[in-house]
Amino acid sequence: MAILTLVLGLAGGICSLLGIVTALDLLPTFIKTEEAIGPIAATTAFFWGLAALLFLASIAVSVGHSGDSYD
Repeated sequence: MAILTLVLGLAGGICSLLGIVTALDLLPTFIKTEEAIGPIAATTAFFWGLAALLFLASIAVSVGHSGDSYD
């Protein structure tokens, strides 16, 4: 279970970094006042949403593992 928590946490961290890198391409779009909701914004929202879900799953697995007393 600890390995699953680590994997989910690392995957969440990678997704949040990918969201940040994708969001950096979003800034020139706001400066040029182009359409704000496009593929870049959707990709950024997807990666940040996935990162949040993975971090929450990591927390849930960690809490569930700490309550195990059947070792």
